[in-house]
Amino acid sequence: MITARQFSVDEFGAYVTELYDTNGHPVLFPRTLIGNKNRGGSHICFPNFVPDAADVRPQHGFGRTVTWRSEVSVDGRTVTCAYDEVNDERFKGLSTKVKYEINETGDTFTTTLNVINNGSRSSTITPGFHPYFMIDATDVVLNRKRINVADFDPFQSFPDTTSIVLETAGRTVTV
Repeated sequence: MITARQFSVDEFGAYVTELYDTNGHPVLFPRTLIGNKNRGGSHICFPNFVPDAADVRPQHGFGRTVTWRSEVSVDGRTVTCAYDEVNDERFKGLSTKVKYEINETGDTFTTTLNVINNGSRSSTITPGFHPYFMIDATDVVLNRKRINVADFDPFQSFPDTTSIVLETAGRTVTV
């Protein structure tokens, strides 16, 4: 486990296990084993978010199930995780770096994913991140529309947009 000032990252899966705001309140639902799956925190979905059409690549890829090399910056604001041992023949030559960073004011958490293909052939990837935000289930506004969490379909279509805004628990999260 790598711990920075306001967050922790598990090297197994480059998984953000904890993220706190400047008042010490959790931003992410804590990683918890529910059934036989870890829920909570935020994990990387690499090299793909959803299964491919042929169902060869599994849901959320393999990035969350391998150990990444990690280091924390001297100022404790940045954790960098790297993975470049892709043994799967479909992804030979891919190297990946994830950078998690808290900005100087402490109110912004940034995740950056860089993927380099050093291989001799192209490879299609559709990576993503899967955050579990801490919410007040009685007060959730998503893209300026109040939603009922009990009836919410997480797979509904969103309009083409460069960001999604979640308002809940006295905070606004922009993704």
